[in-house]
Amino acid sequence: MKIEIAVDHHEADEFVSFLNGEGHDAHVGESTGNFIDGVCTSHDVDASDELNKLWDWYCNIG
Repeated sequence: MKIEIAVDHHEADEFVSFLNGEGHDAHVGESTGNFIDGVCTSHDVDASDELNKLWDWYCNIG
């Protein structure tokens, strides 16, 4: 799964580092959108749910 985190996210660099450290393919994007495998999380429920799960995991670990 490829994950792109919005450039304006308040913890973009830290979140991406965490995701990559856990074996994901993540990077900070050039837009204000978040994407899972090229699908914008603002327009797709499944992509949004997946990113929310990852964010919750990140918040509970840190």
